Amino acid sequence: MLINTDSYSLRLHQIVKLTLILVASCASFSTSADTPNISDQYFEDIANPLSLNFDTYKGLSSVTLEVIDVDQDGLKDIVVHFFEPDRSQQRTGVTPNFLKVFRLTSSFSFEDYTEKLFGRELIDLGGASRNIEVADFNNDGLLDVVFSINQEDGRIDANNEYSDGELAAMLSTSEGYEIVNFGTPSWYHSLGIGMLPNGTNFVTGNGFSGGIKAEIFSFNSNNEPILNNSGDLEIPPNAFRFLNGNKDHSTQLIRNANHPNMFGVIAYELIDNEWTKTDENLNPYLKIGEIQFKGWNGADYDTVDVIDIGGVPSIGQGGFSYAESCTLKVYPEADEIVVLKLNSAEIPNFGNQEYYEQNELNEYNILIGFEIKNSEVIRHPLKIDKEKIYTNFNFIDCLDIDGDSYQDIVAYAYKTTPLIYINNQHGEFNLLDDTKLPDIENSEVWPANTAAASIEESSILRDFTGDGIPDLFFWPANGIALEDFGNDFTEGLGLKFFVGKEFLSASVLGFTFGDDAKPIAGVEVTQTESDGTITVYASDSNGQITLPKTINTYTLQAFLADTGSDPISVQDALFVLQHIVELRTLDADQIKAADINGDGKITIQDALKVLQHNVELTTINQNLIFYDANTGNLLSETTFNPRDTPSITVIRLGDVNESFDPGG
Repeated sequence: MLINTDSYSLRLHQIVKLTLILVASCASFSTSADTPNISDQYFEDIANPLSLNFDTYKGLSSVTLEVIDVDQDGLKDIVVHFFEPDRSQQRTGVTPNFLKVFRLTSSFSFEDYTEKLFGRELIDLGGASRNIEVADFNNDGLLDVVFSINQEDGRIDANNEYSDGELAAMLSTSEGYEIVNFGTPSWYHSLGIGMLPNGTNFVTGNGFSGGIKAEIFSFNSNNEPILNNSGDLEIPPNAFRFLNGNKDHSTQLIRNANHPNMFGVIAYELIDNEWTKTDENLNPYLKIGEIQFKGWNGADYDTVDVIDIGGVPSIGQGGFSYAESCTLKVYPEADEIVVLKLNSAEIPNFGNQEYYEQNELNEYNILIGFEIKNSEVIRHPLKIDKEKIYTNFNFIDCLDIDGDSYQDIVAYAYKTTPLIYINNQHGEFNLLDDTKLPDIENSEVWPANTAAASIEESSILRDFTGDGIPDLFFWPANGIALEDFGNDFTEGLGLKFFVGKEFLSASVLGFTFGDDAKPIAGVEVTQTESDGTITVYASDSNGQITLPKTINTYTLQAFLADTGSDPISVQDALFVLQHIVELRTLDADQIKAADINGDGKITIQDALKVLQHNVELTTINQNLIFYDANTGNLLSETTFNPRDTPSITVIRLGDVNESFDPGG
C-alpha cells in the first residue's frame, strides 16, 4: 500500500498551528532498601574490646559519649561521662559523677587512659551531663570536648533550687587535657557550637534557670573562657543549630521557639557582625482540632490543640518540643539545612474520642527539616522512607555512612541498633535494613546484653580506625543495673565494638514511571557480577527490588514482559512536531523516546513513524528501554562499581508524552 505523505504533512501542519503546550513527564529509577542478614560482611566483631568493673560502674548512667584522638596515634578514643542517679536520696548538692577516657589500642581493644591524660583517675565535671559537642576551641589543632551540666539526677526540685550546673570543657594542654567549668549556672540542657568570623570555634548553651539570654564562649591559648558579643541572640534550653549559610563561619541559627509555642521555630542571622532575629514561625503545623487532655499531674482536663505533624494527629502542648538537631546537606553542593528531632504524642482514635489522659497517647519522634531562605525560616520536607517514629532515641547525626559523599541521617535508638537513613542521592532517605548491622540481641554476639541484669544500650557510629569507614560502638547509655542478678558480670561488664570493613549502603532499586511516580511491578533485573555470579530479581508491587552488597563490579539488565496496552497516540506525534518548530522543549528522556529511527536527531520522519504506528502501517518496539542516568548509555552497556548507586531512567519508544500506565 502506498502512503500519501503529502496528506500526512498537511494534516500535521494544521495540527501544529492549533496545538500549544501539553504536560510532559519523565520516567525515573532510584535506589535504596532491604537486604539479607550479612552484617559480617560489613563489620568485624572485636573480641573483648572493653570491660567495665561492675562494682565501680553499677547503677551509673552515661548519657554523653564522643570520640577524639587524645594521644595523636591516628586512632579515635572514647570520652564518656558517668553520673549516679538520685534514687530518692533527696540530694541538694552536686551529682556524683566522673569522666572516663578509654584509649583505642592497635589491637582494637580499649584501655583506661584517664589518669595518664589528666594526672588523676576521677575527673569531676560538676554534675550530670545532658549534651556533648566536639571542636578545637583553643586553636592548638587538637580536638576538645564540651558538656552541658546540671543536677538532673532524678531528684525532686520543684523550685529549681538545686538543679543548676555550669558548662564544662575538656581542653587540650601541652601535657594532656584539663577541665574548665564556665558560664552562668543554669539547669543546662542544650548545647551547640559554631565558628566566629575570625575562624575561632565557640560554644553556647542554655537551661531552664539562670535567666540566660545567650552566652557565646570561645577560649584563648591559656584555656581561659572569653565571652563574645551575642547581639539579639537568644539560645533556648531545647534544640538549636548554627549554620554557615554560604560563608566559612556561622551566619545563621535555627532554634526552638519559646513556651507555649514549643513546635515553633525562630531564625537568627549574623548581619554586620550582629546577631539579629529575622523571622519566626510559631505555628508551622496545621491545627486540625481540639481534645480535652489531662497530663500526668493534672487535676482536671484542659482544652489543647491537635496539630498535623507529618500526617500524624498530635498533641500541640504538654511538654513536647524539638529535642536534638544536626546540620545536613541533602546534596553535596546544597546549602545546609537543620534536621530537628521532634518529640510529640499521637492521639489515637482522633475524631472519635474527646477525652484523653497522658497514658492513652503514643509518644513518637519524627525528623523535621528547616532552612533559612531570604531571611525566612521555612520547612524543608524530608522524604524518609520507612521512618521508625515510634522507636525511642535521643541523639542524631548527619554524616556520610556509605562513602558516597552524600550525608545520611542516623538516629541512635535505645535498646537496639541505630536507625540509619541512607541518602539515595535523589533527595530521599531510605531506612537501612538492620540485618546489615550486628545482631546485638544474640547472646553469642553480646553476652552482657542478654544477661539477667540487662543494660539499656545505645550506640555511636564514628571512624575510630582512620580508614574512612564508620565503626560501631555500643555502651550502656541509659544506665547499668544496681545488682548483678545472674552473676554475669563477675569478670566485668563487656561492651561491644565492631570495626567497619565495608561501607554500609541501602541498595533498593525502585522503578517508577511518570511525573506521578507510578510504580512498575514485575521488572525482571539480571545482575551479572565480574566473578560470574548471576542473580535475577523482580520488582515488587511498589516497583522495588533489592541488590545485596557486592565486592565485585557488575552489570544490570532490565526487562518488563507485560507492557500493557499501547500508549502511543497522535499526541506523541504532536510533541515531536512542537519540538521541531520550537513550541515545546523535550527533556533528554523524551528526546530518546522521540528518536524512533535511532539516528540521534528529531525530525519529521520520527513524527511520521509515530503516526504510521497509530494506523498500523508500521510497528514501534513496545519494550521499555533502560538507561544509566549518569552516562546516558544503555543500562545493559554500563558497568557499575561496588559502591556505585545506580540511577536509571526508563523510556518507552514513541511514548513521548509518557502516558504509559504500568498498572493499567
